[in-house]
Amino acid sequence: MIYMALDTNVLLHYKLFTEIDWPTVADSSDVTLLIALTVIHELDARKYIGSDERLKNRAQMVLRQIEAAESMGWATPCIHLALAPRVSVAQLQELQLDPESADDRILGELLAFQSAHDGDIRFVTADYGARVKAKGHGLTCIALAPELASMTPTLASKKFASFANALPGMKLHDQC
Repeated sequence: MIYMALDTNVLLHYKLFTEIDWPTVADSSDVTLLIALTVIHELDARKYIGSDERLKNRAQMVLRQIEAAESMGWATPCIHLALAPRVSVAQLQELQLDPESADDRILGELLAFQSAHDGDIRFVTADYGARVKAKGHGLTCIALAPELASMTPTLASKKFASFANALPGMKLHDQC
């Protein structure tokens, strides 16, 4: 069993998790998408915080998709959904994780889930810092292919242009 643990940034900035070919990404025919409870809380907060209406709407849509997949099951028999429950502050501290950090709480929830279940957990995130921490705790990390990003090229170009203007000596490329 392969568990693909999805980070908040993947759910917000990439294709909908229901549109991604997870068996191909995982190179396995038996995949369970794992979502930490902290990710659910981050998505729920995103519905109301900030000025970016696109992200607010996206958070609402993702939560509806998660609820539908959890309550009605998945459309294909080889993909399942599981939620990793919260862990206590004591458990986080035992793992040398900061209870105030959302990334650390997510990581703690994934590690606790891993110790209670058989299977290979692969943390899917675009967050470099979260990948470094996860690797330090023995988790395999996956960064999705750039073509799975949901950001429009125009928006991406504007983002890169603002970085390039801030750092004139550096050249940034859309392709990573």
